[in-house]
Amino acid sequence: MPTLILAEKPSVARAIAKALGRPTRADGYLQVENYLVTWAVGHLVALAPPEAYHPSWKSWKLDELPMLPDSWKLVANKRTKKQFSNVKALMQRNDVDRVIFATDAGAEGELIARWIYEKCGCKKPAERLWIASVTTTAILEGMKQLQPAAAYDRLYESAAARARSDWTVGLNSTRAVTCALRYNDSSSPTYTLGRVQTPVLKKIVDREKEIEAFEPEIYYEILGVFEDKAGYVYPGKWTDPATGSSRLASQEQAEKVVDQVKGQSADRVEIQWQEQTILPPTLLSLADLQRQASTRLGFTVAQVTDIAQVLYEKGMISYPRTADSLVTTDVAASFPSILQQLAGSYHTIIPVAPRNLAIDSRYVGPVTDHHAIIPTGQRGKIEGAEAALYDYIVRVFIAAHHESGLDRVRDITTIVKGERFYTREGYKVVPGWRTVFGAVPEALPDDIVPTVINVDASWTEEATQPPSRYTEAAIIKEMERCRLGTAATRAETIEKLKKQTYITLEGKSLVPTEKGLFLIEQLGDAPITSAELTGQWETQLEEIRKGTLSVAEFERGIQESVREMVQAAAKLKDPTIVKAKVAIMGSCPACKQGQVLHITGKEKPYYMCNRRQDGCRFFIAGTIAGQTITQKDIQRLLQRGKMKEKSYQFKTGKRRAVLYLTSDGSTEFEFPESMGKRVARFFGLGG
Repeated sequence: MPTLILAEKPSVARAIAKALGRPTRADGYLQVENYLVTWAVGHLVALAPPEAYHPSWKSWKLDELPMLPDSWKLVANKRTKKQFSNVKALMQRNDVDRVIFATDAGAEGELIARWIYEKCGCKKPAERLWIASVTTTAILEGMKQLQPAAAYDRLYESAAARARSDWTVGLNSTRAVTCALRYNDSSSPTYTLGRVQTPVLKKIVDREKEIEAFEPEIYYEILGVFEDKAGYVYPGKWTDPATGSSRLASQEQAEKVVDQVKGQSADRVEIQWQEQTILPPTLLSLADLQRQASTRLGFTVAQVTDIAQVLYEKGMISYPRTADSLVTTDVAASFPSILQQLAGSYHTIIPVAPRNLAIDSRYVGPVTDHHAIIPTGQRGKIEGAEAALYDYIVRVFIAAHHESGLDRVRDITTIVKGERFYTREGYKVVPGWRTVFGAVPEALPDDIVPTVINVDASWTEEATQPPSRYTEAAIIKEMERCRLGTAATRAETIEKLKKQTYITLEGKSLVPTEKGLFLIEQLGDAPITSAELTGQWETQLEEIRKGTLSVAEFERGIQESVREMVQAAAKLKDPTIVKAKVAIMGSCPACKQGQVLHITGKEKPYYMCNRRQDGCRFFIAGTIAGQTITQKDIQRLLQRGKMKEKSYQFKTGKRRAVLYLTSDGSTEFEFPESMGKRVARFFGLGG
């Protein structure tokens, strides 16, 4: 009698069928030997919408909240109805005696398989195929080690509890806040909230507020340029020997030091050498890959996640949605074989005597669902972005097998009239594993103490910088730290925030929109914004998986939190709390009599004087040269005469500029220049 194998995607189904023999194609499945191999095409089944529980829940009304189903219902996805019918027919065939779940080996894959099995009403024995890659070897080995599906019940219970909590928190908070805000403004848009996405949005908004509130402090630095009698020239930065700081509080102090040392010879020059061992990289978790590929290759985290999944389905890398950067001992034992398979394309960078990673605790240790991302050694047809990401994964894997690098660092202290100037130079003496990424040995300079006969010096005015906006790589790291979401869902969360127009990407920085700023302002410190609360829920989901917490206890806590959220949202009906559609920004700089208003509504937001009918022409659009102009920007413009420096899109390309007020109240762009900063960067002497 045939066995039904349920894979997650057609490509994986084909790989499984091919590993088992010579498959033939049928309607919605493949047949090979005594196996029928079908696929889920993502989520064939999902939790039912609110109206499936109570007809009155179809309407968005505050008095119908919270929506807390007594029991949960599943529905087939209308978009994939045909494939669901195919799978259901296969599960109900009289000659099919058992089912093998071969969806992705993780919480989401487990949930997909179980919900389909349940919705189809299947009661036949079920087993689990748990593999880390879809190579023929891994599939055949996995088929020999099938486990009863019940062995993964706790994983399923945790995944199902996560999905139900997302439904409960997301739908209730979305409706509560949207209905409350529409109470005073029927044209108010839908505000989608979520258990993970709203705390992430709050972090991005809070960072933006820190930047807006930041007040720069002016300081001064001194750059010395020293000429040896042999003609050798090197730079150095003035440093306070007591504090190690290169910053001076006043221009007068800086000028005094410059006047004191300029044109002089050095009292003496001190040189110290030290060695630094540069360890090889660890293997990659998904978060590591997202951060590193975002920085090195310029991919978004969503692109990294999607491309890695394609490489996995082509059998070229192990399962990518992993939170681990370690492997088990048996996986490490396969590394020599993988290196041998990679030798054809990467023979120039594979070490002659690879390190044995199986005995190194930086690489081998306990793992959760899946080990670190590694290449399988199997090749497939790839190009473009797929080839670039695969190449990076392979190079990290190979680099881990190389020896450490060795750097020699030379610290030069130049003392002139008692003032100390500091220079650091680094040399890659032994590139080690860095040769994989193109590094070459660097020759050391002659170890001769310079005899400085001429000193030039100049001071520059600098300013402390505000905190940086989150990049996608940085917010992924912060989400990981705060336990917001999982390795498999974090990139999706960022994409949701973009799609809902809560944030936008400016260069590599995540910037909250007016909509995102407004939502977080209205929510205040509501529980739905709390990263700590979401982190506690993640801990509880892990406890469900370990069997130390019941699903019922977890869901009672979720329901109690949702009741509090609905009560807090209801208070937003108070019109004194909700931001008015017309907000006063400050006095008009053009007519000197009116007030500048922020106008929002069906038209694009803009700023204008309330005496426009009396002839005042002051007007600023809500978007200028591709840059959103926020209320904070306008308030700063009115109070200080200029906005903060931003990146604007001009016909000639993107440029950093400052929008400032002229004497007649109009606005113009200024393009800042700073030779001092360029010189400092040129010499590699950042403070």
